[in-house]
Amino acid sequence: MRKRFIMNLAVMGAAAMLMVFFVSCGKNIKNKAVNGISVEKYKETFERLPVKILTIEEISKKWPRDNSGGAPSGPGPGAAAVEKDLPAIYIDNGKYAAKESRTNAVTAGKIEDASASGVKIAAEGTNIGGVYVKGAGSQYTLSDATIELSGDIKGMGGVTAGAAAEDHGTLTLKNVNITVTGKGRNTVSSTITAPLRYIIPR
Repeated sequence: MRKRFIMNLAVMGAAAMLMVFFVSCGKNIKNKAVNGISVEKYKETFERLPVKILTIEEISKKWPRDNSGGAPSGPGPGAAAVEKDLPAIYIDNGKYAAKESRTNAVTAGKIEDASASGVKIAAEGTNIGGVYVKGAGSQYTLSDATIELSGDIKGMGGVTAGAAAEDHGTLTLKNVNITVTGKGRNTVSSTITAPLRYIIPR
């Protein structure tokens, strides 16, 4: 019984000595460098932020799509459509193409597949021409006609000229008066493969 009491007493004493040792060590190293590392206390606070799910409309407004490097986009709302260059009289491969002509610019005259006579053309704009003959099957004669065009154009010759022949077409002018005004305008125009002839009345 006495031995057991002495053993218990020894264990309790050893435990007390260990507690004193650890407390002493803790006081010695608190806020001091241990092997070159400063011992400090850190406190971290985590805050959960609210999350909002955006709609497709909100995403489109916040991050608009960039089409500069992608497929070309169509005209925006309210954008004016670009009109195609068209002549008042279009002759394509020996045929008068009324659907490709600005017929409202022709105020008088008779128009057929191979010729036109007594024609009067008066138009103002950047994309309208007089008589345009195109194609190997076109042998066209314009006689006793008056053509008046005005308005600046971006290109030169071709469809927007007063009278033009291209792509192996042949145009003959007899007693034709052509007046044009505006930057880039041409009275007549032809290519090396499309002859344009003048016949001056005596």
